[in-house]
Amino acid sequence: MGADERAARGHATLPHVADARIEAWAPDGAACYEEAVAAFVELFVDTDDAPAGRLVRFEIGPATPTELLVLLLEEVLVAVEVDNVVPRAAHVERWEDDRLSGTFSVVPVATVAIVGSVPKGVSYSELSFGAQESGWRCEAIVDV
Repeated sequence: MGADERAARGHATLPHVADARIEAWAPDGAACYEEAVAAFVELFVDTDDAPAGRLVRFEIGPATPTELLVLLLEEVLVAVEVDNVVPRAAHVERWEDDRLSGTFSVVPVATVAIVGSVPKGVSYSELSFGAQESGWRCEAIVDV
């Protein structure tokens, strides 16, 4: 499926050697970050039948837009490993200069279907985040 056939907002997960690759696209940068979180979470859990969840705030930065992507995905890992919850959805409320803030709607890991191993981290190799003619797009390699 070509980029022109894709929805204005979405994400995908793809195999990458011994790792996985996530892609996300959206009309604006904040929504692209949200879609990247959705793709990242789909690598290891299925949240479709999970309850609504509770809101947990996040604030990250300062960093470049691509580094903010890594930091945001690392926030997901912290939620899973430290708090035993997983984001069902992310909402970026503010993206100013070099900072992101927003909320995760989190649910206990025990309430979701496990579909893979929790990622170990996000690589800075082949990392991208930026505006294109059709909107915003990002890609990241995930160490699984």
